[in-house]
Amino acid sequence: MYVLKAENISHDYGVRPLFEGLEFKLDESEKVGLVGANGSGKSTLAKILAGLERPLEGEVNLPRAAVSAYLAQEPSFVPGTTICEALEEGLAGLTELKTRYEEVTHRLEGGLPPAERNALAATQQRLHEMLTTAGAWDIRPLIAEMATRLRLPELGELVDNQSGGTVKRVALGRVLLAEPKLLFLDEPTNHLDTATIDWLENRLKSFRGALLMITHDRYFLEAVVGRIVEISCGRLKSYPGNYSSFLSAKQKERELASKADEKRAKLLAKEIEWLKAGVKARTHKNKARVERISKLSRVRGTKKDKPVELLFDPEKRLGRTILKAHRLHKSFDSREVVRDFSLELLGGERIGIIGPNGCGKTTLIRMLVGLLEPDSGHVHEGVNTRIAYFDQNREQLDPAETVWDTVVPGGDHVLVSSKRLHKKAFLESFLFPPAMHRFRVELLSGGERNRLLLARMMLAGANVLVLDEPTNDLDLQTLEVLEEQLRQFTGSLIMVTHDRYFLDRVCEELYTFEPDGSIRHCPGNYSFYCQRKQAERESEREQRESERPPEQQQDQPPKKQALHYLEKKELDTIEERILEAEQEVEAAHGAMSDKKIAADSHALGQAYERVGEAERKVEQLYTRWDELERKRAGEEGIR
Repeated sequence: MYVLKAENISHDYGVRPLFEGLEFKLDESEKVGLVGANGSGKSTLAKILAGLERPLEGEVNLPRAAVSAYLAQEPSFVPGTTICEALEEGLAGLTELKTRYEEVTHRLEGGLPPAERNALAATQQRLHEMLTTAGAWDIRPLIAEMATRLRLPELGELVDNQSGGTVKRVALGRVLLAEPKLLFLDEPTNHLDTATIDWLENRLKSFRGALLMITHDRYFLEAVVGRIVEISCGRLKSYPGNYSSFLSAKQKERELASKADEKRAKLLAKEIEWLKAGVKARTHKNKARVERISKLSRVRGTKKDKPVELLFDPEKRLGRTILKAHRLHKSFDSREVVRDFSLELLGGERIGIIGPNGCGKTTLIRMLVGLLEPDSGHVHEGVNTRIAYFDQNREQLDPAETVWDTVVPGGDHVLVSSKRLHKKAFLESFLFPPAMHRFRVELLSGGERNRLLLARMMLAGANVLVLDEPTNDLDLQTLEVLEEQLRQFTGSLIMVTHDRYFLDRVCEELYTFEPDGSIRHCPGNYSFYCQRKQAERESEREQRESERPPEQQQDQPPKKQALHYLEKKELDTIEERILEAEQEVEAAHGAMSDKKIAADSHALGQAYERVGEAERKVEQLYTRWDELERKRAGEEGIR
């Protein structure tokens, strides 16, 4: 059954048409990733589907029982709201439930006719069970746990005083606490550190409601979603499966389209040769053939997605000394952020910097590029070193300036790799059509602003790139181009990013902010770092075990627990539920063989999702059966 259905959705922003006649449906428990180029309308479509913005045409249908929550790309709160109050907003449903329970309880204390009293008592019991299941009698532990998971500041602090990244995490906590039936997330991993992203990934994998998510995090798409929907040229196309399946399907589409274009070109060439042979088009048959040739020549080839044209070409070769940092220290209000950090950057090195939110990554690189003075220590640049810095807050961009003037103020030409190029052509290579050249920067999407900043960096001719969260808001295609260009870049690179896939592809060594405040050097990419950390944790566990007294090293028998009443009832019926679930799996597999479903990509995607959901249900029931049987065995052991 669907929880959301959109029909004939059309929208535009004056000179910027976005989409027309879109159809979309989201089923219960379905997890969908929405992808597309920057500026294609992903965020606008999500807002329309969530009911936060009205389309110019069409309508969105939501069942009355479908409670939804929306995480904006750039969330905002009422001024004066504390972090605790913001998180409490996510629990408004539970608060209302508790208020209703108290009202029913108060009414039961008065004199009521027997029939009304019995009905209210049943309502009170039902509300009591719902509150107990949700753990809603005291919401403070729920708020405290969420704040800890997202590494939020003190709950009494005002949201107004927090950084953009912290505001995003507060908003994420608010929507997760709501436990909605329908969840919309717009770039949820922006500003999150890698550890928190791992936690969020697992949280969403076990989320029971329906999910529509916009994200550029490819590992996230791989692990969480069961269907990917692409918005391109104002149209939606659905692909069943995760990110790997999406890439495979796109590759097949490109191959088929290429073959079709090739066949069309060969046929057209053959027909043109027939015309050149001087055949007179007098007969009805020949006239029809000439008309067919005319139509064939007007058919356009398959439209291919145009990638951003990035080229970071250093104007100068790196000298012997590139960048040296010696024993840097930095504190803010007696809080030590960077302690005793030293670095000697070598030619061609690609360094990634990772660590928890707020640990000091941006502070460190601002000291390296000379925008922030260290309390002690020094940074030394080589004679030939030329640094280009990408600021994650995009403070280098003036919101009131036009796209045209932002690239290079004044003049109509730019210099790219020693070649003079008109700004119009240069901006088009960054996917800014002429209609957008006079747009103010404040009207651009987050991804478009990032592309504009990358365009400015490309013109710098730098031989050292320092990038602070360059992947935020970029579409998948631009990310792939950026990855490849950074891999081919002949200069040196220092980068802060939370994108695990990007770290794996680009960086060859890491500097990590550790819990004790130190900054540790780790050779290898992110995957190698994770393997090493896991090995260290295993080694520490074994060390602790070996240091325990011998009598404590013996395995202690597990504490035996007795089955309570509801668990006994659950155990009595679980075999029957498993049988029903296995029948659902068979039925779902059978539906996939239906010719009508196989020919409909959307229906096929739903069929794939039903199979996966049915199989997960069977696995969960078997796991639960095993738990209950072990508890019953323990109960019998007690007797």
